[in-house]
Amino acid sequence: PMVASSTTADPFVTWRSCLSETLHPEETVTTILLIRHGHTAQTEAGKLYSDPESVLTEKGHAEINALAQLLPAQK
Repeated sequence: PMVASSTTADPFVTWRSCLSETLHPEETVTTILLIRHGHTAQTEAGKLYSDPESVLTEKGHAEINALAQLLPAQK
């Protein structure tokens, strides 16, 4: 297996290179993505607030758009 060195500039690139490793026919790779909610006015105010109806800020919309670009590349 490939091991990330401490001198690697981008650990994500090293991690992705591990995906090209040849697997045993009975092995599979499972990727788990942990995704946090987008930025809201409550998070901006420093509040721990859990309301699914919270409106995203401009920053929150930018985060969602960036995520939307990233997810199709994860297939």
